Amino acid sequence: MSENRFAKYVCSKLLNSTNALCLIDIGCSHGLHPRWQILGEDIQALGVDIVKSEIQRLIRSEKRASVKYLLAKIGRLYNDKESITVYTENNPWERLSVSAASKLIFDSQDDDKLKSNRWSELDIYNGKPLVIPDLIKESHLDTIDTIKIDIDSDDYHTLLSTKDAIEELKILCFELEVNFYGSGKDTEHSFYNTDKFMKINNFILSDLSVRKYSRAALPSEFVVNIPAQTKKGCPYQGDAVYFLDVCNPTTMHLFSNLPEIKLIKLALLASLFDVHDYSAEILLLYREQLDNVIDTQFALDQLALDVTDGEYDYNSYIKSFEENIQEFFPGGRFLQKACPDNNSLIILNKIKDLIIQLLRNNIDKVAIYGAGELGNTLFLELEKHSFIIDDIIDQKADNLDLHLQGKSVKGISDYTFSNDQVVLIASEVYAQEMITLVKNKNSQVKIFSLE
Repeated sequence: MSENRFAKYVCSKLLNSTNALCLIDIGCSHGLHPRWQILGEDIQALGVDIVKSEIQRLIRSEKRASVKYLLAKIGRLYNDKESITVYTENNPWERLSVSAASKLIFDSQDDDKLKSNRWSELDIYNGKPLVIPDLIKESHLDTIDTIKIDIDSDDYHTLLSTKDAIEELKILCFELEVNFYGSGKDTEHSFYNTDKFMKINNFILSDLSVRKYSRAALPSEFVVNIPAQTKKGCPYQGDAVYFLDVCNPTTMHLFSNLPEIKLIKLALLASLFDVHDYSAEILLLYREQLDNVIDTQFALDQLALDVTDGEYDYNSYIKSFEENIQEFFPGGRFLQKACPDNNSLIILNKIKDLIIQLLRNNIDKVAIYGAGELGNTLFLELEKHSFIIDDIIDQKADNLDLHLQGKSVKGISDYTFSNDQVVLIASEVYAQEMITLVKNKNSQVKIFSLE
């Protein structure tokens, strides 16, 4: 189980309701990512989307007063006349199996259309587009730490509209959907243009996912239970994460006046995106400055404990790297955890069979009962298949503050199961006891286990 020690330390030491991490999520359907839940009330977030039913649902379900949702369409700057084309040229969509499958499947529910990206059939906002600078001004935001843009249309020109705000508000991180196709024009929404803009503004690519889509001429198996990415095919889209590169020796002078709180938030963001090495680099290079606000050595220890499952503090970890470098190569003890043994392979195969069973039953939203090592593995595998994990439950959370992959774990004693809920039992030894407990609370719950 990931303890997120570093994130907890930063939150307890520096963040609060008046000095929170500030996030703008443009294209927020399905809500904020679970990674932000560990921040609790120490986040100020604004989610924006064009789907009326989804915004209404998010407003009803959101419990944090610091998280707001807005029905609006975000567009390009008014003086942006470089291109009148919104969509990237040479889009192979009509040649792909996802397009063919979408034409074969029809459902009138907005929720299903939302999941399968059939935007044109949804009840969407059709008012005047709002540009990011105006959104920031109307929201009375004095600072922004991270922006996510995923609007399936004019993403690139929306990104361009943040150019002035990057410097004025000291934006630290961008999470962007990118296209791997295009015509080569410098005005279209392509990974090349996105990456170029980010590099010009001193951001470094820190993570990149790749979603493959097969051609209709020979369809491949879909990864999830809707027409979407496939197991094989050409790289079509992905998600890119960029951090402000404050550690580049040639440009460090540009950030000499960056406040300590911004540096700490940048290190926090890197850890939440699982880029702990960048967090450590920031702490080391700006140590003298940061020692005024945090215990930098303690913070480094928390990072090392996070990446070694509580086994090593920072100095011990670096010493092991320097004195036992062979252990960091394939087969070494530091990589053995990533190489599953026979028992782990059996578990992974059971989880795979469970996922197939869920997909066949058209289930894509579940709760996990059990937040141990098996629960963690199950969580990660479900995320790979785009399942919605609404809750994680564990008896230990009755008395302890637990998190799994950044998501808060709920105790079982006071938990209420709904009739339509699907619960996955993440235990083999205590499976029957856990099933009985759930059934005693609500006999209508659908339960799946690895047995």
